[in-house]
Amino acid sequence: MTDELGTLHGEGDGRAIHFERLYHATLDELWRALTDPASLAGWLAPVRRFELETGGRVHIDFGDGEEMHGVMRELEPYRVVEYTWDWESVVRFELEPRDDGVLLLLDHSALPTEQAPSHGAGWHAHLDLLEAHLRGESIQFAPRYEALLPMYQREVATLP
Repeated sequence: MTDELGTLHGEGDGRAIHFERLYHATLDELWRALTDPASLAGWLAPVRRFELETGGRVHIDFGDGEEMHGVMRELEPYRVVEYTWDWESVVRFELEPRDDGVLLLLDHSALPTEQAPSHGAGWHAHLDLLEAHLRGESIQFAPRYEALLPMYQREVATLP
């Protein structure tokens, strides 16, 4: 887990958030974690549909009526996965192999300002869960999210 916050910035009428995380895993392990429905369920949420092709449908079920529907916009094996997030925003994962693991770059763009704190805290917590998942461990999402949310609320409040 890391306490280093993602970088938030203004983008048109909304917000964008950027994360960089180095994972001590192989490229294959991290790619699988981002694209395999069973692996995604281990750190993000149960996947109802995840079509690995440009134009493919994406449906992730976070429970309690919270679902995400999107469309795969870009797919470059072992390098890039990008899809719309509830049609209005875009999530992009990029992988860069390093000597000591794989650097994951996550960008979530075109976020409505009022959603930026919850998405910032949510992605931060989910990336912590990804780290644990890759180590064969588990941590709880809700306590981590609740601890991070006030920090992201403060960050968004300082943006112009």
